[in-house]
Amino acid sequence: MTAQAAVAIEHARLYDATTRRLAEARVLQEVMVAAASSLDFDKVLAGTIEALHRTLGIERLGFFLPTAGSDSVVPHPATIGFDLKDGEVRIQIEGSAGGWVIRNRKPLLLPDVREASHYYELAPDTLSELCVPVIVNGQVAAVLNAESSRLNAFDEDDLRLFVAIAAELAVALENTNLFEEIRAAEASYRDLFDNANDFIFTLDNNFRVSSVNKVTLKTTG
Repeated sequence: MTAQAAVAIEHARLYDATTRRLAEARVLQEVMVAAASSLDFDKVLAGTIEALHRTLGIERLGFFLPTAGSDSVVPHPATIGFDLKDGEVRIQIEGSAGGWVIRNRKPLLLPDVREASHYYELAPDTLSELCVPVIVNGQVAAVLNAESSRLNAFDEDDLRLFVAIAAELAVALENTNLFEEIRAAEASYRDLFDNANDFIFTLDNNFRVSSVNKVTLKTTG
């Protein structure tokens, strides 16, 4: 009977581990598909946070962005599970897990935050924390954060998953930034084109006029 019980316990452990790995794979797939198919980073991030919460049951999930002076971080609206006082919370870089991640550009796993020298309390019952950097163009653009009221809630497998998700979020953020730069450049070109004092027109492949600026249109009718 003892041997049978041990086998049953081991089977249950393997089943739980396999179930969690499959859930993690589903989350990562969701993030990868969203990052590749949308230029709306806020939408991608909100979907990522929701998927992690729904699939893995993580209580508190945050996405924190460095401020202009880089002395603190502020939460993205997609952050869940914390009392953020209408988003007005600012976490100082000095003495926080997110700040350590930004300065060292490395992920951080805190099995027991009570023993950590770099921890900022957002929820009084938090006991463990996981932070990973979101790196864009060699710079830490944000920190992806998870917290739990349980000790040792996160392990090395969770760390690897969050690192992979952060990499996908970095791609999505970079794509969004590039898209916004292109739109801004197009708007600037259009403004210069329309408001130039000189005659300007463009031709299509058949050498027909395809567009003219305001001066040309006003003069030629």
